[in-house]
Amino acid sequence: MNVTSRKSALKDVEKLSSEIKLLILSEIERLQNTASLGEMGNVIKLKGKRKPPKYRLSIDNYRIMMEKTEDGIIIDAIVSRKDAYMKKSSR
Repeated sequence: MNVTSRKSALKDVEKLSSEIKLLILSEIERLQNTASLGEMGNVIKLKGKRKPPKYRLSIDNYRIMMEKTEDGIIIDAIVSRKDAYMKKSSR
């Protein structure tokens, strides 16, 4: 699967500890090697009628927020669990 990320997601990774960074990068690599999101097991489609659909991948206390497009996956952000579901207006 083709996986790309936004610049903001790359900045999110830079802020993390090396241990969490390794976990996240290994999950992203695993995501690249799968044919569909269903194979990952810890990916959930977020509620709502967004186009393109949004998903989240859980890794420890962090979430990879992403969207599925015709070309593959775009990683939007990597955030802590407590901040993952805040409304954009309160961020």
